[in-house]
Amino acid sequence: MSKEDSILIGIINFDDILNEDSIGKNFNVKRYGPCEIIVYTTEGNIPHFHIVSNDNKFKCCVRIYENRYFSHGDNKGKLNSKECKELDKWLRQQHDTSKYGIMTNWNKIESIWRNAHNNIPPTLDQPDYRKILEG
Repeated sequence: MSKEDSILIGIINFDDILNEDSIGKNFNVKRYGPCEIIVYTTEGNIPHFHIVSNDNKFKCCVRIYENRYFSHGDNKGKLNSKECKELDKWLRQQHDTSKYGIMTNWNKIESIWRNAHNNIPPTLDQPDYRKILEG
């Protein structure tokens, strides 16, 4: 993939994950640090997005319309249960406000994929990524 066909959605920092037992306190994973969430507009027909650490040591792909991994190439990483919950929470956060109203990070990912691949119908519901299944 080239930078020309990629769209950076945002950065998620897996270093600052909330402990599910202690809301408001930090649980420090220190496995990946900040990761980019990227959609490649010219990549295949299976709707997915990439999660890539800044040092490229962690690469993972997750399907857009279902809570499943899409392992291909060197994108074989997996998130632990706390990271899955953090990803789900991050994807539900507001990305921006467009002329169509409030858009979450997941809506932005879905919109970019749908616009690049004309045969995908619009979907309004984000899957539950708190548990991501094998592809």
